[in-house]
Amino acid sequence: MSYSLLTYIYNSVWFLEEASQDGLFLLVENIYNGNIASIDYSVERAKNRAYVITADSNVNLINEDETLSEASQEHSIAVIPIMGAITLQDQRCGPSGTATIGKNLMIAAANPNIDSVILSIDSPGGEAHAMFDLTNSINEYKQKCKKPIVAYVGSMAASAAYGVAATCNKIVCSDPNTIVGSIGSYVTLLDKKKSLANEGKVIEEIYADDSSEKNLDVREALAGNDKPIKATLKKYNDRFKNIVTTGRPDIQNSKTTDPLKGATIFAEDALSMNLIDEIGNMSVAKKHCATLNTYNYSQNNEEMKINFKTTWLAIASIFPSMKDGEEMTVEQIEKLNADLTEAQTSLETATDLVTEKDTEISNLNLRVSDLVNGGTTLQAALTATEVQRDAYLAELKLRPGTIPIVPVVTVEPIEVVTTTIVVDEINEEAKKYRTT
Repeated sequence: MSYSLLTYIYNSVWFLEEASQDGLFLLVENIYNGNIASIDYSVERAKNRAYVITADSNVNLINEDETLSEASQEHSIAVIPIMGAITLQDQRCGPSGTATIGKNLMIAAANPNIDSVILSIDSPGGEAHAMFDLTNSINEYKQKCKKPIVAYVGSMAASAAYGVAATCNKIVCSDPNTIVGSIGSYVTLLDKKKSLANEGKVIEEIYADDSSEKNLDVREALAGNDKPIKATLKKYNDRFKNIVTTGRPDIQNSKTTDPLKGATIFAEDALSMNLIDEIGNMSVAKKHCATLNTYNYSQNNEEMKINFKTTWLAIASIFPSMKDGEEMTVEQIEKLNADLTEAQTSLETATDLVTEKDTEISNLNLRVSDLVNGGTTLQAALTATEVQRDAYLAELKLRPGTIPIVPVVTVEPIEVVTTTIVVDEINEEAKKYRTT
Protein backbone atom coordinates (compact mmCIF):
# COMPACT_ATOMS: atom_id res chain seq x y z
CA MET A 1 0.00 0.00 0.00
CA SER A 2 2.78 2.41 0.96
CA TYR A 3 4.67 1.93 -2.29
CA SER A 4 1.50 2.26 -4.35
CA LEU A 5 0.48 5.47 -2.57
CA LEU A 6 3.95 6.96 -2.93
CA THR A 7 3.82 6.18 -6.64
CA TYR A 8 0.53 8.06 -6.90
CA ILE A 9 1.87 11.05 -4.99
CA TYR A 10 5.18 11.36 -6.80
CA ASN A 11 4.26 10.34 -10.35
CA SER A 12 0.83 11.90 -10.84
CA VAL A 13 -0.50 15.38 -11.50
CA TRP A 14 -2.91 16.42 -8.74
CA PHE A 15 -5.82 18.85 -8.63
CA LEU A 16 -5.84 19.41 -4.89
CA GLU A 17 -6.94 22.15 -2.53
CA GLU A 18 -3.70 23.75 -1.29
CA ALA A 19 -4.15 23.27 2.45
CA SER A 20 -4.75 19.54 1.91
CA GLN A 21 -1.34 18.96 0.38
CA ASP A 22 0.26 19.28 3.83
CA GLY A 23 -1.48 16.08 4.78
CA LEU A 24 0.12 14.33 1.83
CA PHE A 25 3.57 15.63 2.80
CA LEU A 26 3.05 14.38 6.34
CA LEU A 27 1.95 11.01 4.98
CA VAL A 28 5.05 10.81 2.79
CA GLU A 29 7.31 11.59 5.76
CA ASN A 30 5.63 8.90 7.86
CA ILE A 31 6.04 6.35 5.09
CA TYR A 32 9.70 7.26 4.73
CA ASN A 33 10.23 6.93 8.47
CA GLY A 34 8.32 3.64 8.71
CA ASN A 35 5.65 5.10 10.96
CA ILE A 36 2.66 3.67 9.08
CA ALA A 37 1.10 1.22 11.50
CA SER A 38 -0.88 -1.83 10.56
CA ILE A 39 -4.45 -0.61 10.96
CA ASP A 40 -7.78 -2.32 10.34
CA TYR A 41 -9.46 -0.10 7.75
CA SER A 42 -12.58 -2.25 7.30
CA VAL A 43 -14.77 0.32 9.05
CA GLU A 44 -13.51 3.11 6.77
CA ARG A 45 -14.05 0.96 3.69
CA ALA A 46 -17.63 0.30 4.82
CA LYS A 47 -18.24 4.06 5.05
CA ASN A 48 -17.20 4.43 1.44
CA ARG A 49 -19.48 1.68 0.16
CA ALA A 50 -22.29 2.64 -2.22
CA TYR A 51 -25.80 2.15 -0.84
CA VAL A 52 -29.48 2.64 -1.66
CA ILE A 53 -32.03 5.03 -0.13
CA THR A 54 -35.72 5.50 -0.68
CA ALA A 55 -36.80 8.22 -3.07
CA ASP A 56 -39.45 9.58 -0.71
CA SER A 57 -38.24 13.02 0.34
CA ASN A 58 -39.61 12.52 3.86
CA VAL A 59 -37.74 9.28 4.49
CA ASN A 60 -34.02 8.64 4.47
CA LEU A 61 -34.08 4.86 4.88
CA ILE A 62 -30.72 3.24 4.16
CA ASN A 63 -30.53 -0.38 3.11
CA GLU A 64 -26.94 -1.15 4.03
CA ASP A 65 -27.25 -4.83 3.12
CA GLU A 66 -28.48 -4.23 -0.41
CA THR A 67 -25.98 -3.56 -3.19
CA LEU A 68 -26.83 -1.35 -6.16
CA SER A 69 -27.39 -4.36 -8.39
CA GLU A 70 -29.74 -5.91 -5.80
CA ALA A 71 -31.89 -2.80 -5.25
CA SER A 72 -35.44 -4.13 -5.41
CA GLN A 73 -37.58 -1.17 -4.34
CA GLU A 74 -38.92 0.92 -7.20
CA HIS A 75 -37.85 4.54 -7.50
CA SER A 76 -34.76 4.07 -5.33
CA ILE A 77 -31.74 6.37 -5.31
CA ALA A 78 -28.17 5.12 -5.39
CA VAL A 79 -25.80 7.03 -3.10
CA ILE A 80 -22.12 6.75 -4.07
CA PRO A 81 -19.60 8.29 -1.64
CA ILE A 82 -16.51 10.16 -2.86
CA MET A 83 -14.39 10.73 0.22
CA GLY A 84 -10.84 11.95 0.75
CA ALA A 85 -8.25 12.24 -2.00
CA ILE A 86 -9.57 11.08 -5.37
CA THR A 87 -7.46 8.35 -6.93
CA LEU A 88 -7.92 6.02 -9.86
CA GLN A 89 -7.71 2.81 -7.82
CA ASP A 90 -9.27 1.92 -4.45
CA GLN A 91 -7.33 3.00 -1.39
CA ARG A 92 -6.57 0.52 1.35
CA CYS A 93 -7.62 3.03 3.98
CA GLY A 94 -11.17 3.21 2.66
CA PRO A 95 -12.01 5.56 -0.23
CA SER A 96 -13.07 3.95 -3.48
CA GLY A 97 -11.12 4.80 -6.61
CA THR A 98 -12.75 6.27 -9.68
CA ALA A 99 -12.59 2.89 -11.45
CA THR A 100 -14.92 1.42 -8.80
CA ILE A 101 -17.14 4.53 -8.73
CA GLY A 102 -17.50 4.33 -12.51
CA LYS A 103 -18.56 0.67 -12.26
CA ASN A 104 -21.16 1.60 -9.64
CA LEU A 105 -22.56 4.24 -11.97
CA MET A 106 -23.03 1.67 -14.72
CA ILE A 107 -24.73 -0.73 -12.25
CA ALA A 108 -27.14 2.04 -11.23
CA ALA A 109 -27.80 2.84 -14.88
CA ALA A 110 -28.69 -0.80 -15.60
CA ASN A 111 -30.99 -1.32 -12.59
CA PRO A 112 -34.58 -0.27 -13.51
CA ASN A 113 -35.45 0.14 -9.82
CA ILE A 114 -32.86 2.92 -9.43
CA ASP A 115 -34.19 6.22 -10.77
CA SER A 116 -31.23 8.47 -9.99
CA VAL A 117 -27.81 8.79 -8.37
CA ILE A 118 -26.45 11.09 -5.65
CA LEU A 119 -22.68 11.49 -5.43
CA SER A 120 -21.98 12.21 -1.75
CA ILE A 121 -18.77 14.24 -1.96
CA ASP A 122 -16.40 15.28 0.78
CA SER A 123 -13.02 15.69 -0.87
CA PRO A 124 -10.24 18.26 -1.31
CA GLY A 125 -9.51 16.97 -4.83
CA GLY A 126 -7.06 14.43 -6.11
CA GLU A 127 -5.25 12.96 -9.05
CA ALA A 128 -5.86 14.72 -12.36
CA HIS A 129 -6.27 11.56 -14.42
CA ALA A 130 -8.65 10.14 -11.79
CA MET A 131 -10.84 13.23 -12.25
CA PHE A 132 -10.73 12.83 -16.03
CA ASP A 133 -11.68 9.17 -15.66
CA LEU A 134 -14.64 9.86 -13.36
CA THR A 135 -16.04 12.80 -15.37
CA ASN A 136 -15.93 10.57 -18.45
CA SER A 137 -17.87 7.90 -16.52
CA ILE A 138 -20.48 10.45 -15.39
CA ASN A 139 -21.00 11.65 -18.97
CA GLU A 140 -21.30 8.04 -20.14
CA TYR A 141 -23.88 7.39 -17.41
CA LYS A 142 -25.95 10.42 -18.42
CA GLN A 143 -25.91 9.44 -22.08
CA LYS A 144 -26.65 5.78 -21.41
CA CYS A 145 -29.67 5.99 -19.13
CA LYS A 146 -30.81 9.64 -18.96
CA LYS A 147 -31.25 9.26 -15.19
CA PRO A 148 -30.43 12.32 -13.04
CA ILE A 149 -27.18 12.54 -11.11
CA VAL A 150 -26.88 15.08 -8.30
CA ALA A 151 -23.76 16.07 -6.33
CA TYR A 152 -24.34 16.43 -2.58
CA VAL A 153 -21.35 18.13 -0.95
CA GLY A 154 -20.54 17.75 2.74
CA SER A 155 -17.72 19.97 3.98
CA MET A 156 -15.76 20.32 0.75
CA ALA A 157 -15.66 19.71 -3.00
CA ALA A 158 -12.47 21.43 -4.05
CA SER A 159 -10.31 21.22 -7.14
CA ALA A 160 -10.71 17.79 -8.79
CA ALA A 161 -13.71 17.07 -6.52
CA TYR A 162 -15.44 20.20 -7.80
CA GLY A 163 -14.66 19.15 -11.37
CA VAL A 164 -16.56 15.92 -10.64
CA ALA A 165 -19.46 17.81 -9.02
CA ALA A 166 -19.69 20.24 -11.94
CA THR A 167 -20.28 17.35 -14.33
CA CYS A 168 -23.45 16.34 -12.44
CA ASN A 169 -26.90 17.76 -13.25
CA LYS A 170 -27.15 19.69 -9.97
CA ILE A 171 -24.95 20.58 -6.97
CA VAL A 172 -26.36 20.85 -3.42
CA CYS A 173 -24.13 21.90 -0.51
CA SER A 174 -24.97 20.83 3.03
CA ASP A 175 -23.92 24.09 4.75
CA PRO A 176 -23.32 27.76 3.92
CA ASN A 177 -19.65 27.26 4.90
CA THR A 178 -19.11 24.27 2.64
CA ILE A 179 -16.04 24.93 0.48
CA VAL A 180 -16.16 24.60 -3.30
CA GLY A 181 -14.04 25.82 -6.19
CA SER A 182 -10.23 25.78 -6.21
CA ILE A 183 -10.42 25.49 -9.99
CA GLY A 184 -6.79 25.70 -11.00
CA SER A 185 -3.49 23.86 -11.24
CA TYR A 186 -0.15 24.17 -9.53
CA VAL A 187 2.81 21.97 -8.71
CA THR A 188 4.93 21.60 -5.60
CA LEU A 189 8.41 20.20 -6.08
CA LEU A 190 10.03 18.49 -3.13
CA ASP A 191 13.80 18.39 -3.41
CA LYS A 192 15.11 15.86 -0.90
CA LYS A 193 18.74 16.19 -1.99
CA LYS A 194 19.72 18.80 0.60
CA SER A 195 18.13 17.01 3.56
CA LEU A 196 19.68 13.72 2.44
CA ALA A 197 23.05 15.42 1.99
CA ASN A 198 22.87 16.58 5.61
CA GLU A 199 22.54 12.94 6.52
CA GLY A 200 25.61 12.10 4.47
CA LYS A 201 23.59 10.70 1.55
CA VAL A 202 24.35 11.91 -1.94
CA ILE A 203 22.04 11.35 -4.91
CA GLU A 204 23.48 11.36 -8.41
CA GLU A 205 21.17 11.34 -11.43
CA ILE A 206 22.68 9.88 -14.60
CA TYR A 207 20.77 9.88 -17.88
CA ALA A 208 21.42 7.95 -21.07
CA ASP A 209 22.95 9.99 -23.89
CA ASP A 210 19.73 9.86 -25.91
CA SER A 211 17.49 10.67 -22.89
CA SER A 212 18.46 14.30 -22.52
CA GLU A 213 14.82 15.46 -22.32
CA LYS A 214 13.70 12.98 -19.67
CA ASN A 215 12.34 14.85 -16.59
CA LEU A 216 13.53 18.02 -18.28
CA ASP A 217 10.70 20.23 -17.05
CA VAL A 218 11.29 19.18 -13.42
CA ARG A 219 15.07 19.53 -13.67
CA GLU A 220 14.69 22.93 -15.28
CA ALA A 221 12.26 24.06 -12.57
CA LEU A 222 14.65 22.97 -9.79
CA ALA A 223 17.35 24.89 -11.62
CA GLY A 224 15.20 28.04 -11.67
CA ASN A 225 13.55 27.81 -15.12
CA ASP A 226 9.82 27.15 -14.62
CA LYS A 227 8.65 27.78 -18.21
CA PRO A 228 8.63 24.12 -19.34
CA ILE A 229 6.69 22.90 -16.32
CA LYS A 230 4.23 25.81 -16.61
CA ALA A 231 3.54 24.75 -20.21
CA THR A 232 2.64 21.28 -18.95
CA LEU A 233 0.44 22.70 -16.21
CA LYS A 234 -1.42 24.87 -18.73
CA LYS A 235 -2.50 21.80 -20.71
CA TYR A 236 -3.94 20.19 -17.60
CA ASN A 237 -5.50 23.45 -16.43
CA ASP A 238 -7.18 24.16 -19.76
CA ARG A 239 -8.82 20.75 -19.72
CA PHE A 240 -9.86 21.21 -16.09
CA LYS A 241 -11.56 24.55 -16.82
CA ASN A 242 -13.25 23.11 -19.92
CA ILE A 243 -14.79 20.32 -17.83
CA VAL A 244 -16.12 22.87 -15.32
CA THR A 245 -17.50 25.36 -17.85
CA THR A 246 -19.10 22.59 -19.92
CA GLY A 247 -20.99 21.38 -16.85
CA ARG A 248 -21.66 24.88 -15.45
CA PRO A 249 -21.76 27.25 -18.45
CA ASP A 250 -23.38 30.08 -16.45
CA ILE A 251 -20.60 30.56 -13.87
CA GLN A 252 -20.18 34.27 -13.03
CA ASN A 253 -17.51 36.37 -11.37
CA SER A 254 -18.24 38.18 -8.16
CA LYS A 255 -17.09 41.76 -7.62
CA THR A 256 -13.78 40.51 -6.26
CA THR A 257 -13.34 36.93 -7.43
CA ASP A 258 -12.98 35.04 -10.70
CA PRO A 259 -13.86 31.45 -9.72
CA LEU A 260 -11.89 30.03 -12.64
CA LYS A 261 -8.61 31.36 -11.23
CA GLY A 262 -8.28 28.97 -8.33
CA ALA A 263 -10.07 30.60 -5.38
CA THR A 264 -11.86 28.47 -2.79
CA ILE A 265 -15.36 29.81 -2.17
CA PHE A 266 -17.96 29.31 0.55
CA ALA A 267 -21.28 27.87 -0.55
CA GLU A 268 -23.21 30.97 0.50
CA ASP A 269 -21.12 33.01 -1.96
CA ALA A 270 -21.02 30.26 -4.58
CA LEU A 271 -24.79 30.46 -5.05
CA SER A 272 -24.71 33.90 -6.65
CA MET A 273 -21.79 32.83 -8.84
CA ASN A 274 -23.73 29.82 -10.15
CA LEU A 275 -21.10 27.43 -8.83
CA ILE A 276 -23.84 25.51 -6.97
CA ASP A 277 -27.64 25.24 -7.14
CA GLU A 278 -28.81 25.11 -3.53
CA ILE A 279 -27.84 24.77 0.13
CA GLY A 280 -29.70 22.12 2.11
CA ASN A 281 -29.71 18.59 3.47
CA MET A 282 -29.93 15.24 1.70
CA SER A 283 -33.69 15.66 1.25
CA VAL A 284 -33.03 18.73 -0.90
CA ALA A 285 -30.71 16.67 -3.10
CA LYS A 286 -33.43 14.03 -3.37
CA LYS A 287 -35.98 16.66 -4.39
CA HIS A 288 -33.68 17.70 -7.23
CA CYS A 289 -33.58 14.06 -8.30
CA ALA A 290 -37.37 14.00 -8.25
CA THR A 291 -37.67 17.23 -10.23
CA LEU A 292 -35.23 16.05 -12.89
CA ASN A 293 -37.08 12.73 -13.05
CA THR A 294 -40.46 14.52 -13.40
CA TYR A 295 -41.79 12.10 -10.78
CA ASN A 296 -43.56 13.28 -7.62
CA TYR A 297 -42.17 11.05 -4.85
CA SER A 298 -43.99 12.73 -1.96
CA GLN A 299 -47.44 11.50 -3.04
CA ASN A 300 -48.87 8.05 -3.43
CA ASN A 301 -49.58 7.07 -7.05
CA GLU A 302 -53.18 6.13 -6.30
CA GLU A 303 -53.95 9.53 -4.76
CA MET A 304 -51.82 11.73 -7.03
CA LYS A 305 -53.64 14.64 -8.62
CA ILE A 306 -52.52 17.42 -10.93
CA ASN A 307 -53.93 20.91 -10.68
CA PHE A 308 -53.84 22.29 -14.20
CA LYS A 309 -52.88 25.94 -14.47
CA THR A 310 -53.15 28.30 -17.43
CA THR A 311 -50.84 26.36 -19.70
CA TRP A 312 -52.53 23.07 -18.92
CA LEU A 313 -55.99 24.54 -19.35
CA ALA A 314 -55.12 25.39 -22.92
CA ILE A 315 -54.22 21.75 -23.46
CA ALA A 316 -57.32 20.60 -21.61
CA SER A 317 -59.60 22.24 -24.15
CA ILE A 318 -58.30 19.86 -26.81
CA PHE A 319 -59.13 16.60 -25.07
CA PRO A 320 -62.58 15.51 -23.88
CA SER A 321 -61.11 13.71 -20.86
CA MET A 322 -59.98 17.03 -19.36
CA LYS A 323 -62.34 19.63 -17.94
CA ASP A 324 -61.50 23.24 -17.24
CA GLY A 325 -60.44 23.96 -13.68
CA GLU A 326 -60.78 20.37 -12.46
CA GLU A 327 -58.10 18.31 -10.83
CA MET A 328 -57.35 14.99 -12.49
CA THR A 329 -57.06 11.58 -10.93
CA VAL A 330 -54.68 8.86 -12.07
CA GLU A 331 -57.50 7.24 -14.09
CA GLN A 332 -58.19 10.49 -15.90
CA ILE A 333 -54.49 10.94 -16.61
CA GLU A 334 -54.41 7.43 -18.10
CA LYS A 335 -57.40 8.39 -20.28
CA LEU A 336 -55.53 11.52 -21.30
CA ASN A 337 -52.52 9.41 -22.23
CA ALA A 338 -54.82 7.26 -24.39
CA ASP A 339 -56.17 10.41 -26.09
CA LEU A 340 -52.62 11.63 -26.68
CA THR A 341 -51.62 8.25 -28.12
CA GLU A 342 -54.61 8.32 -30.48
CA ALA A 343 -53.78 11.87 -31.51
CA GLN A 344 -50.18 10.90 -32.09
CA THR A 345 -51.28 7.97 -34.27
CA SER A 346 -53.52 10.27 -36.30
CA LEU A 347 -50.70 12.75 -36.67
CA GLU A 348 -48.34 10.03 -37.86
CA THR A 349 -50.94 8.83 -40.40
CA ALA A 350 -51.44 12.38 -41.67
CA THR A 351 -47.69 12.86 -41.85
CA ASP A 352 -47.34 9.67 -43.91
CA LEU A 353 -50.10 10.88 -46.27
CA VAL A 354 -48.42 14.27 -46.67
CA THR A 355 -45.14 12.51 -47.43
CA GLU A 356 -46.88 10.34 -50.05
CA LYS A 357 -48.47 13.38 -51.71
CA ASP A 358 -45.16 15.22 -51.64
CA THR A 359 -43.63 12.29 -53.51
CA GLU A 360 -46.39 12.37 -56.13
CA ILE A 361 -45.95 16.11 -56.61
CA SER A 362 -42.21 15.62 -56.97
CA ASN A 363 -42.74 12.94 -59.62
CA LEU A 364 -45.18 15.20 -61.52
CA ASN A 365 -42.67 18.02 -61.41
CA LEU A 366 -40.09 15.68 -62.91
CA ARG A 367 -42.48 14.76 -65.75
CA VAL A 368 -43.22 18.42 -66.46
CA SER A 369 -39.52 19.08 -66.52
CA ASP A 370 -38.99 16.22 -68.98
CA LEU A 371 -41.75 17.57 -71.26
CA VAL A 372 -40.31 21.07 -71.16
CA ASN A 373 -36.86 19.72 -71.94
CA GLY A 374 -38.33 17.59 -74.78
CA GLY A 375 -40.12 20.59 -76.31
CA THR A 376 -36.91 22.57 -76.16
CA THR A 377 -35.08 19.76 -77.99
CA LEU A 378 -37.73 19.57 -80.77
CA GLN A 379 -37.67 23.35 -81.24
CA ALA A 380 -33.89 23.22 -81.55
CA ALA A 381 -34.13 20.45 -84.17
CA LEU A 382 -36.72 22.44 -86.18
CA THR A 383 -34.55 25.53 -86.10
CA ALA A 384 -31.53 23.52 -87.30
CA THR A 385 -33.59 22.09 -90.19
CA GLU A 386 -34.69 25.57 -91.26
CA VAL A 387 -31.09 26.73 -91.24
CA GLN A 388 -30.08 23.81 -93.46
CA ARG A 389 -32.96 24.57 -95.85
CA ASP A 390 -32.01 28.23 -96.14
CA ALA A 391 -28.41 27.28 -96.80
CA TYR A 392 -29.48 24.92 -99.59
CA LEU A 393 -31.65 27.56 -101.18
CA ALA A 394 -28.86 30.10 -100.99
CA GLU A 395 -26.57 27.67 -102.78
CA LEU A 396 -29.12 27.48 -105.63
CA LYS A 397 -29.09 31.29 -105.67
CA LEU A 398 -32.72 31.36 -104.90
CA ARG A 399 -34.46 33.67 -102.53
CA PRO A 400 -34.91 32.03 -99.19
CA GLY A 401 -38.43 30.97 -98.54
CA THR A 402 -39.46 30.44 -102.24
CA ILE A 403 -40.20 27.23 -104.15
CA PRO A 404 -37.65 26.23 -106.85
CA ILE A 405 -38.91 26.55 -110.52
CA VAL A 406 -38.04 23.69 -112.87
CA PRO A 407 -36.77 25.07 -116.29
CA VAL A 408 -38.93 24.29 -119.42
CA VAL A 409 -37.10 22.62 -122.37
CA THR A 410 -38.61 23.24 -125.89
CA VAL A 411 -38.44 20.19 -128.24
CA GLU A 412 -38.82 20.72 -131.97
CA PRO A 413 -41.39 18.34 -133.66
CA ILE A 414 -39.85 15.45 -135.57
CA GLU A 415 -41.52 14.20 -138.77
CA VAL A 416 -42.18 10.47 -138.63
CA VAL A 417 -42.72 8.51 -141.92
CA THR A 418 -44.92 5.49 -141.43
CA THR A 419 -44.69 2.55 -143.91
CA THR A 420 -47.47 0.01 -143.97
CA ILE A 421 -46.51 -3.49 -145.08
CA VAL A 422 -49.20 -6.00 -145.81
CA VAL A 423 -48.53 -9.35 -144.33
CA ASP A 424 -49.99 -11.27 -147.19
CA GLU A 425 -47.62 -9.56 -149.60
CA ILE A 426 -44.69 -10.58 -147.55
CA ASN A 427 -45.81 -14.17 -147.46
CA GLU A 428 -46.17 -14.28 -151.21
CA GLU A 429 -42.70 -12.94 -151.75
CA ALA A 430 -41.38 -15.60 -149.44
CA LYS A 431 -42.97 -18.38 -151.37
CA LYS A 432 -41.39 -17.09 -154.56
CA TYR A 433 -38.01 -17.07 -152.98
CA ARG A 434 -38.32 -20.67 -151.80
CA THR A 435 -39.43 -21.87 -155.28
CA THR A 436 -36.55 -20.27 -156.98
